Amino acid sequence: MTDRVPGGLEAELRSLMRHADAEAEAERQEIEYETDRAEVKRQDLADRAVWSMMSGERWRITFGRREVEGQIVHVGQNFVGLQDGYGNLHDVVLAAAGPIRVVETRVNEGRAPTTFRPATFRARLLGLEQSHLVELSGGGGLWAVTGVVESVNHDHLELTEPSGNTCLTPIDVIDYLGRPATDPRTRQRRPTHQR
Repeated sequence: MTDRVPGGLEAELRSLMRHADAEAEAERQEIEYETDRAEVKRQDLADRAVWSMMSGERWRITFGRREVEGQIVHVGQNFVGLQDGYGNLHDVVLAAAGPIRVVETRVNEGRAPTTFRPATFRARLLGLEQSHLVELSGGGGLWAVTGVVESVNHDHLELTEPSGNTCLTPIDVIDYLGRPATDPRTRQRRPTHQR
């Protein structure tokens, strides 16, 4: 006597096992898909910006009557930094952003987030005290001022305009910071504003 199951029953058991394995695999894939979807749904805009930076996405951000476009080069808690094709740097406060369009993906230009400093827009402003000519704007481009940030204070900053005038600006109303390219190889005669 042998322990062998008769041929028809053995084939039926193999078929049942394959079917059970296929069902288990489909269930595993469904769980993985739902887990990924839940992770995406938990993302805020800064999280999505980090993912976009690592993926090499170029964003076009509309805020009010203004628009900037560039490669994502920095993501803070409440702002995103872009570098345009001319080397100019654009920081936009995420709360002020309107539609954001992914206009291109250059995977080979993706960046790992090596540091999250400056972590906030205020910290970005502090890092620029007394160093660079900048453009600040607010209200989606309703107003703009250019100069050197002299002091970032409790709720406002002091900026010295090219005319020599001092401009006091409440920090909470600033939604954009533009800086011209600092690398002489990429510097061209192009204003930091895009539109």
